[in-house]
Amino acid sequence: MELFNGLTGIEIILMVLGVMLFFVLLFLMVYMVIRNKSYKNLIAFFLIPVLMIGFPCIKKISYDKWCIELDNQTQKVITHPNDEGAKKSLAELIDKNETRAFNDPSELSKIAIARLALHDTIKAQQSLNKALKLNPDHIIAKKLNLKLDKRILKLSPKKIH
Repeated sequence: MELFNGLTGIEIILMVLGVMLFFVLLFLMVYMVIRNKSYKNLIAFFLIPVLMIGFPCIKKISYDKWCIELDNQTQKVITHPNDEGAKKSLAELIDKNETRAFNDPSELSKIAIARLALHDTIKAQQSLNKALKLNPDHIIAKKLNLKLDKRILKLSPKKIH
């Protein structure tokens, strides 16, 4: 689901529980208004679900920013393959958030492309395998996997029968 891409399990749980708490507080507030009771003390508690929902949303925005930055940094390494600083930046960028892409084949494919730009075929293959496990029909992952297989066969000293 697009809403949860890039969020860890705990962040998803936090968001869902925040929404549930918000509706419980809303129900209590309506109940107190109907019973003509003071609900002023209850208003302060609305801050808790707002924070519970907001934290994962902020993480999601930072994850989306990371994806854009990954694309830009990968392109930089591809266009300037001898730039060691760009390669180091790309490697650090991948390592920083790679685990967040655990449930999105498109993002795992982007990581594989970045790994290939760094000539790390083993980790690129691992990312592609994860992507294809999530969605065996993912077009980009399938094409990349085919190219990577051909590339490995060309580089291997022994021919496979």
